[in-house]
Amino acid sequence: MIAPRMKPLGNKRSTIVAALDIGTSKIACVIAKLKAERGREMPRNRTHSVEVLGFGHTRAFGIKAGTVVDIEAAEDSIRRAVDQAERSAKVEIASAILSVTGGRLGSESFAASVRVPGSSVEGGDIARVLDAASLHSVRAAALTNPDERSEGWVSSQRGYYKNRAPDTRLETGSPARDRAVLHSIPIAYHLDDVSNIQDPRGMLGRTLAVDLHVATADYPALQNLILCVERCHLSVEGMIAAPYAAGIAALSDDEAELGATVIDLGAGTTTLAAFVNDTCVHMDGIAVGSFNVTQDLARGLSTKLAEAERIKTLYGDVIEGGSDHTDLIMVPSIDGIAHDQGNSTTRAQVIRIVRARIDEIFEMLHERLSQAGVLNLTGRRIVLTGGGALLGGVGELASRMFGASVRVAEPRAIAGLNRAAHGPAFAVAAGLAAYPQFAGREHFEPRRRLAPHEGNYLRRVGRWFKESF
Repeated sequence: MIAPRMKPLGNKRSTIVAALDIGTSKIACVIAKLKAERGREMPRNRTHSVEVLGFGHTRAFGIKAGTVVDIEAAEDSIRRAVDQAERSAKVEIASAILSVTGGRLGSESFAASVRVPGSSVEGGDIARVLDAASLHSVRAAALTNPDERSEGWVSSQRGYYKNRAPDTRLETGSPARDRAVLHSIPIAYHLDDVSNIQDPRGMLGRTLAVDLHVATADYPALQNLILCVERCHLSVEGMIAAPYAAGIAALSDDEAELGATVIDLGAGTTTLAAFVNDTCVHMDGIAVGSFNVTQDLARGLSTKLAEAERIKTLYGDVIEGGSDHTDLIMVPSIDGIAHDQGNSTTRAQVIRIVRARIDEIFEMLHERLSQAGVLNLTGRRIVLTGGGALLGGVGELASRMFGASVRVAEPRAIAGLNRAAHGPAFAVAAGLAAYPQFAGREHFEPRRRLAPHEGNYLRRVGRWFKESF
């Protein structure tokens, strides 16, 4: 199964897009204009400038760990954020790009190879090897029989047939049942004994192979998210993994090229995306976030969630200082009734509660990154985004935990964001707005090829224009 995917944006085409970042604690809507730029110096891999026309955000209700748990409450929150953005931009939107943080985000790797019939690699050869890898990934995600899934499938003009062709080779993992494909990104090509080729077109060789990174999520979670947005009379234009969007917004050109891992510390989830050679090579996520810190404070200090959130915002830190053991913080009681003896705690106690949870989050991520072999691959560079990245000392703690250089990032290469939205908490929303210019780098199912007798010349030209612009 394939989640709704964004149509690639032509290099010469300008458009207006709407992005919806639906999180556990907030919902943000960005309406932006993507303007094709020619003859102007742009960041690498970008063809369009991004200018925000309207912005709106509101507190999220009905969302837990990135999934819908109360559709009416979630719908009302989405409507509020969209209404704010439309009023700000003075335009009405009919569709939106959504972020995905829940649904057990994960990655699979697929590989395929084909024989090159000519002396050099042509566009058709690249299309064939991408078709073989991407079609197999989608087919494998839908299969329920493990034996059948492991055999592999390839594509041809005659339809689907089992992988017995002598000129095609497939290797794959085994995606779980009821998973939907969010992204299908070619990582690198290999031509005979030459590896890690970015564009093999025109090169000489006999066997062309490709490594494909496929990001997936639980399909039922995506279905409810889509339903919730459609109840707001909006169509879903595409669904983008939140850490991938954060990486698009926050990474510098050198970080994306040399390697870096983006960790998005959200309220209900913490997700990550690893980038190497300007390509996202791995994604993962856990259903633990900064709201769990709020819950820990509420339990540990015996106070209301709202008060715990206020204490976390004002005094939350993960590194203790010299005076933290003597600095007192007044804590309202959970029943809201004033007592003769005031309830107070030290800032050191608050820090210990906060740090225990952040330590747990980083330990879980470190274990997953180590198992995936990503830490060394990305040069031990960490970029933090999300509201949780605003906690004091979190960058220093991450540096100790991962043995990496760490920075807290804000959205870049996007104009018109107001001061309130120009922070790590809104990196995902900014990345969603910029994503359409990256959509063409992905490859999902094979394009349908016309038989020689199918359609006349003008119809084929019309279809080409429709697909290209």
